[in-house]
Amino acid sequence: MLSRKKAGESGIEISEIILGCWVMGGERWGGADDNESIRAIHRAIDLGMNTLDTAEAYNNGYSEDIIGRAVRGRSHEVVISSKVQESHMRRGDLVAACERSLKRLGRDCIDIYFLHWPAGYFGGPRASLAETMEAMAGLREAGKIRAIGMSNFTKEQFEEAGKTVKVDIYQPPFNILWRGSEAELFPYCVQHNIAIVPYSPIAQGLLSGKFRPGHVFREGDSRGTTPLFQSGPMERALALTEKLKPIADKYGKTMAQLVIRWTSQFPGVTSPIAGGRNPAQVEENSGGAGWVLSGEDFDFIENLSKEYHAALPKFKNYFDTEIVK
Repeated sequence: MLSRKKAGESGIEISEIILGCWVMGGERWGGADDNESIRAIHRAIDLGMNTLDTAEAYNNGYSEDIIGRAVRGRSHEVVISSKVQESHMRRGDLVAACERSLKRLGRDCIDIYFLHWPAGYFGGPRASLAETMEAMAGLREAGKIRAIGMSNFTKEQFEEAGKTVKVDIYQPPFNILWRGSEAELFPYCVQHNIAIVPYSPIAQGLLSGKFRPGHVFREGDSRGTTPLFQSGPMERALALTEKLKPIADKYGKTMAQLVIRWTSQFPGVTSPIAGGRNPAQVEENSGGAGWVLSGEDFDFIENLSKEYHAALPKFKNYFDTEIVK
């Protein structure tokens, strides 16, 4: 059984590996079978992976709906985190979005509620961060949510948000290939006792060891449009995985289990979020817990990671190939 970790000062205990449920929305990842998704959630709960991460933006709430169906009768066994999208950051919109998520999840309270992206990031209505955080504080006071999180935000935005209400949890993209948030926000979170629950430890599957050069994605799978799968970054990533395979073999682990373990051991990290579309993937991901990388092996991977990241173009974000200065 997976162990529990304290989520900052929130009083919530989360599993040492969190089940990411984006794929269960059936969008961007080439579709999903609802029955397999529900079976995956049940298997995760049985393994002690009691924390499920979703968002209203995952196929217009369909991922939340799947979770709601899966945990019916077992809701007391799970911790659920969801996210409000950037177009719903005004007070009234945020409160209404939370109510819709609660209805889909079949719950009276969302354990952890994240701001997904800054207001207006993708062209939605703008709102002051103070207004948004006041609304989040109101939801917590009303018992609609238990903890407040921020996902794809900067250190400056965290500092501004903290003037209004305590932020409990940070959810950034972070893995061996992508570590842009580490330098400033990881130390800030450690200093302020903010839990760090990074998403995409397997780098959208790129670190699984299952990809080959020239891979063709199935219809509906948009990973090929993201930065790490572009020509150059992808080939270098595949070369890096070849150097990791002997370490995985040494511990009798799969590549996915190795990179989840490395992320889990990274200083400041509380629990990584690993996606799974079926029970087999959930079981494999759970194997990233219950063992420890030696300091020598951790440092070897760390050096490969730093070398890769230093050569990576400065992309706009984890999903956008626009290169910024």
